[in-house]
Order: sequence, then C-alpha cells, then structure tokens
Amino acid sequence: MSRRRPVGVMSTRKRFREESLRWSFAFLSFVVPLVVVSYLLVQGSAAVPEVRIDALERGMVREVIRGGGAEQVGIRVGDVIRAVDGIPFESYDVARREERIEVGESATLRVERDGWLLTLDVPFVSVARVALPDMIGAAGVALAFWGASTILLWRRIYRSEVRLLFCLAQAVAVGILLPPLDFLNWYHRSNLLCTLSIVGIGLSAPLLFHYHITFPVILGTRRQRRWVLATFYGAAVVAAATYVAIVSEWLFEAVVVMRLAVACFGLELLAAIAVAIYIYFHR
Repeated sequence: MSRRRPVGVMSTRKRFREESLRWSFAFLSFVVPLVVVSYLLVQGSAAVPEVRIDALERGMVREVIRGGGAEQVGIRVGDVIRAVDGIPFESYDVARREERIEVGESATLRVERDGWLLTLDVPFVSVARVALPDMIGAAGVALAFWGASTILLWRRIYRSEVRLLFCLAQAVAVGILLPPLDFLNWYHRSNLLCTLSIVGIGLSAPLLFHYHITFPVILGTRRQRRWVLATFYGAAVVAAATYVAIVSEWLFEAVVVMRLAVACFGLELLAAIAVAIYIYFHR
C-alpha cells in the first residue's frame, strides 16, 4: 500500500519552495529599476550636438533642433558630418575615439554641403535636453512591464509559465531602454547601456518562443523542446556576443555580421508568432 504524505508536510514543502523561488528571483526584480535609473543618469550627462542624425546615411543630418546651438552656428538639414575634432565620422564609436566632450563644451565638426566642406564649432548639450520625451516614454513603458510582471510573479511564483513570463517582461523592458538612435553615435566611454538593451532585445525572441511552446499547450517531447530551445537561446547568445565583439572592434565586416544577427532575431520572433497562431487556431 502507498503511503500518503501528511497535508501539513506538503504545505510546508510548498511554502519552502515558494520562499526559495522568491529569494532566487529577488535580485532579478531590481535589475530593471537599476537600469532605468542608469538610463536617465547617463542621458543626463552624455554630451551631443543639437541635431538628429540618420544612422543609415553615415552622419547625414535629418533634423536640427530649433533654437539650439547647432542651428545658430549654421548646421542645416541634409549636411553630412565627415569628421569630429579631426576624427573621421565613419562608425558608431566616434565618440569613444575622441577626447571626452562635456556638456556645455564645443566640438569642431567638418561638414559637407553641396560638395563644399565647412568647419563649424558646434556646442554640445545633454541628451536629456533634446530627447526628454523619448526618455520619459521609454522609462515609463519599461517600468510598466516591470511592475505588472513583478506583481504577477509574487502572486503566482510557483507557476513555471509565470516565471517565464516575468523573464520575458524584464528582457523587453531592458530592450525598450535602447538610447535614441539619433544620438547613438555620441555616447562616450562606455557602451554598457546600449549592450544591455541589445542583449534584452535579443533574448526577448527566444523567451517568447519558449513561452508559447510551453503555455497554454506544451508542444513536442521534452527532448525535442530541449534541442530546439538550446538552438534558439544559443543563437541569441551568439548574436549578443557578436554585438559586443563589433563595438569592441574585434570583428571586421561589422555591417554584414550585424545584419546576420538581426536576421537571427527576426527569424526567432517569426517562429514565436507562428507557434502562437498555430496553438490559437489548432490546439
């Protein structure tokens, strides 16, 4: 005859498991607020010119902030920045190559306009001054993802799909905090925030796929899920490592490699959407 465990023992073990899970996820619960605070602080001190740049056109000015210092010194829409303090404007890390420019200081920009090269001293201001609405919007959305998922986690932490959904929400929240692409060229000294956001974006696709193949219907066998998830998460890790290698200048042909990483993310995201549609209509 089988012996049934006393109800008190089972409830005690369940409470112990829940408390252990809560403590193990406690650290993760503070990641997004810390990243949000860092996001606001960095953008409050990062110095940029008062122009928005088309990242795909290698320094082409697509907007000049009205009433700003760049407009006053003669920067116009359509100008192409060729050099900053004598350093060719050819990559996203131009700011890391030059000396530190503080908020309130100026940099010498070599600008091409209608075949002519102009030299202009352009004052730099904080990102917060020119992109405050974008910053507030991104921080608000990130905190909304974080808050909702944290409340759900604390109420249903013993459910695996809730824990997975929490991790997905954290990855999305961090990814939302990618600095405004218009000013990405001007971030100085550290690419940490950009790297965290890129990693968050990259991990969101396999996490979403993982969620849909396990809830509300579990697809495939345990072995099949293990291999598929290992492939998806492995691809995301490789893509994140590729990004780090590119910004650290360890890889050449950066554009080609980045396109492959973006394609990997896109394929994983499409796979997650396809699984969700399949389950909704057929399972």
